[in-house]
Amino acid sequence: MASKIERIVEHIARLEPGEKVSVRGLAQELSVSEGTAYKGIKAAEAQGLVLTRPKTGTLRINLRGVAEDGSTSLAEAARSIGALCLCGAEAARKPLPSLVVADGSETQLRDVVRRCSGSVLCLVGERPELQLAAVEQGLDILLTGGAEIGEALLKEAEKKGLCVFGSEQDSSTLMGMLNRRLAAGLPQRDMTTVRDWMQLPRYLYHDDMVTAWHRLYTDIYYDGSSCAIVDDSLKICGSVDAMTAMTVAPAIRLSEIMDKPESDGIVQEELSMEALAEKLIKGNRLFAAVTSRDGMSGFISLSDVVRYYQYMHTYRELGQIDDSVLQLSGDESRAESRFYTAQIKTLKPETNRSQYVNLMCSAAAWHAFDLLGSAVNFENGTFYAPSPLTQAGEYTISSTVMKRREQSLVLELEMFDNRTSYLKSTLTVSVVTPPSGGI
Repeated sequence: MASKIERIVEHIARLEPGEKVSVRGLAQELSVSEGTAYKGIKAAEAQGLVLTRPKTGTLRINLRGVAEDGSTSLAEAARSIGALCLCGAEAARKPLPSLVVADGSETQLRDVVRRCSGSVLCLVGERPELQLAAVEQGLDILLTGGAEIGEALLKEAEKKGLCVFGSEQDSSTLMGMLNRRLAAGLPQRDMTTVRDWMQLPRYLYHDDMVTAWHRLYTDIYYDGSSCAIVDDSLKICGSVDAMTAMTVAPAIRLSEIMDKPESDGIVQEELSMEALAEKLIKGNRLFAAVTSRDGMSGFISLSDVVRYYQYMHTYRELGQIDDSVLQLSGDESRAESRFYTAQIKTLKPETNRSQYVNLMCSAAAWHAFDLLGSAVNFENGTFYAPSPLTQAGEYTISSTVMKRREQSLVLELEMFDNRTSYLKSTLTVSVVTPPSGGI
């Protein structure tokens, strides 16, 4: 038997679009308390059946889940993640557009939107300047992390016919939910290039002091690493290695100690993530500067490579991985150490080190799942390749716990055979926090 709230939602669903809905009217018509009527209206609102506007009240709306072209609609996407519609419900029958996370600068947002085809749904948190930029560009908005939008800006969005939704979830969780629940309706994007995974650039100008290096790069410093130096037009004009920056006086200008730009520390936005992994590991680098025709546009690290492999594969499912097969071997009861057999069917000479990374991440995720009882996120990682892999075949991957906390692990991994070691890695993983509300 349907509950009282379910009966209220069913009643509202039968109303004509545009018909008013009130707590008092529902309570009288359906013989329920006003508190129950209110809960029923909120449940209907969560399903996209009604819209509440200031000074207007609550109206039955025609917010259907299927877009006019038959694909998944923006309305269905919002409803599936529990987002509430703040304005523009009537326009939400459009197909689910490209997704853009606004967490950088206004310039970066405009650049990303310019590269998208068609309409865009902008995920943005408590960043009023980015909310304004999104409205000015005519973007639909999904407010994340419980962020609020100003009344004047909401009215401007409504005037432009834009959809604005709100959610308590963070941007990363919402992107995962949309990918998981609405994969068929999401725009098809490969997400395989450096552009898709790079971070905001860490600019060091040629006339900056060495103190700027300490401020931006100390957290990822290691012997032999170097960073790019740009001129006033953001073109890379030199590089400074970490050892030099750590040993000279902080007040010295970078232009006085910089060398010629290091080609292996610079990559193009269009470079594939597999080729990037190969380049960083081969050059024993933790990061690289990213450039476009407009100059330095980003910064990318080995940790971003690990995030890419986590996104591209579901590690818990045993089976084929990048034309390789990985399976547990030996005694499963040895919790702190595990051994996996990697059967590499086809070797790609131009990106064979990226195949290592893929397999190592998979082994680490399986091991961590068994120990922590949950899917995990990769926080960071380092890789060292003592010898190149020259032929397909069977190899062993070991995974050993170096440090363990309640919800995280530090794992040391190695890929080897009876002749030599091919890749060593240290990976930090942590438990994925499930979204609240059980969605």
